[in-house]
Amino acid sequence: QYCDLIARDPNTNRILAIANTDQNVGRDHLDGIDVSAHYDLESAAGNFELLFALAYLRRYDRTLADGTIVRGAGTFDLSDGGNGGAYPHFRFNAGLDWSQSGFSAAIRTYFIGSYKECGDSSGDLSGSGLCYASDHVGERWVDAYNTWDLAFGYSFASGWGATNVSIGALNLFNAAPPRVYNGFANTTDSYTYDQAMRQVYARLTHKF
Repeated sequence: QYCDLIARDPNTNRILAIANTDQNVGRDHLDGIDVSAHYDLESAAGNFELLFALAYLRRYDRTLADGTIVRGAGTFDLSDGGNGGAYPHFRFNAGLDWSQSGFSAAIRTYFIGSYKECGDSSGDLSGSGLCYASDHVGERWVDAYNTWDLAFGYSFASGWGATNVSIGALNLFNAAPPRVYNGFANTTDSYTYDQAMRQVYARLTHKF
């Protein structure tokens, strides 16, 4: 395919030079739908703010230099060394904020859908399995992942400035990342899932 970029000696056929030019020998083809919504509501019970964002990945096809097409949507086939290959068809975030008379509360949820990972030609799921490979043996679905965050706060002003006190928790229910056998060290995809588990915090800020 690239013979015209190689110069050879006409007598010995030894390589004299290679024109190592940059070429676009592959491509990515993606399509899907992103939806987001934001709604504010003022009432006697306080101010409410609703947030929602959804991403649907219909197709993520990567054409390799040899013409092979990797269909990454809904699989772990596009990982790089066991990282960054989680491309489920569905993801969404949603949240609700409330505030009144200096008090505030917020709740968030994050959802990453399920996707498929495959074994290699011997059925081993330990880093080299690819669902697009015609000789792969064995398939499994990686579990969906859902976390919740919660926060409460109180703000007040004084002659010394504005003060805010808040407490909260990230990953409130301590959800563990799903097992991805083809992931880094046969554990999970550290690019996609938070490894820190539940985190509880308290914060005090003051502006003069």
